[in-house]
Amino acid sequence: MSIYHLVYRSFATKEFSEEGYHKLLESSRKRNEESNITGLLLFRNGVFLQLLEGPESAVKNVYSMICKDKRHERVVTLVETASDARIYEKWAMASVDNAPLDNDPKTMLPLFETLFQAKKTNKAEIFSILKKFQGALEN
Repeated sequence: MSIYHLVYRSFATKEFSEEGYHKLLESSRKRNEESNITGLLLFRNGVFLQLLEGPESAVKNVYSMICKDKRHERVVTLVETASDARIYEKWAMASVDNAPLDNDPKTMLPLFETLFQAKKTNKAEIFSILKKFQGALEN
């Protein structure tokens, strides 16, 4: 089965509390489990970056809802591609919060910042970094 991957970046329209972010993660995980979607959500300094992966129609449906969500704006698709494997198959929606990144600034923080400045043309670099976050979550 082909797995469709979509990576986007957007900007929060209001400040997110830690509680608000965790509620967002909770609802995302529930929706994604129901839709056979896995992925990663990163949030830092008012910027979201998310990888959605799963059946193409399900990913596009969820992404359409995300684009209409008033909690963020300036949604930019960075990557759309298909492959034969998921990166985050164990997580309905993985998340990396600020604490682990700040504890290891020589590795994770620069990767995080690179992702948030990524251009649409940097597909290989974006996926390389996303895979490193996956490795960090397993440790």
